[in-house]
Amino acid sequence: MKAKAKPKAKKAAAPKLDAHRAAQVKLQEAFFQAKLASICQFADAIKRVKVGKGDFVLLDARDSASFSDGHIPGAASVPAGDIRRIEALDKSKSYVTYCWNGT
Repeated sequence: MKAKAKPKAKKAAAPKLDAHRAAQVKLQEAFFQAKLASICQFADAIKRVKVGKGDFVLLDARDSASFSDGHIPGAASVPAGDIRRIEALDKSKSYVTYCWNGT
């Protein structure tokens, strides 16, 4: 008497995403890839500032009073409310901005 072969278990098919949901997933993936790149660039900028080898201009986007209270050495004050000043910046240079949220 031959033993009957056990039927193979079927793998559940991955659910298909509708076009709207698929577009949302792609957008989320792009966002997080850009965010990761931004975080890596930020960490690199911090390292360069600490060792004094920044090949960029550091801009402090906080208000003037906060800048006066203390800032990263070498930074220039360009408060976010005075955004028109950015148009006058040298376009041949790279800029890194920083600010803080007091909440």
